[in-house]
Amino acid sequence: LPLPPARYSTSPVVVASLNIWGQWRRHRGKVKASVWAPIRGNHRFAPGRIDCGFLSWHRAGIRRIGDLFLDGKFATLEELEGKWGLPSRNAFRYMQIRAFVKRQVAEFPLLLPRGGAG
Repeated sequence: LPLPPARYSTSPVVVASLNIWGQWRRHRGKVKASVWAPIRGNHRFAPGRIDCGFLSWHRAGIRRIGDLFLDGKFATLEELEGKWGLPSRNAFRYMQIRAFVKRQVAEFPLLLPRGGAG
């Protein structure tokens, strides 16, 4: 988590659990984003927070990193346009999210069956 666990809860049990979970993830090298992580509003992906164009992706159904994979492989822009009905003016956004996912998913461009990067 990017913020101190105390920001999420006042319960000492929850805060301790979040601290331990964060330590375990760092120890195991699992600090990368999950395929369940959102694209729009993602604290690790600044364009998803500041570019209103990702709202159209969200409305089209592309809400999480996992939605960018088709049949276990990172989709091309053309595949995303075809499946989700995105307008063709999204090339720059596609390159932004592709670069982000490439840094986050160790097996990129594949998505292995374990279902996530962390």
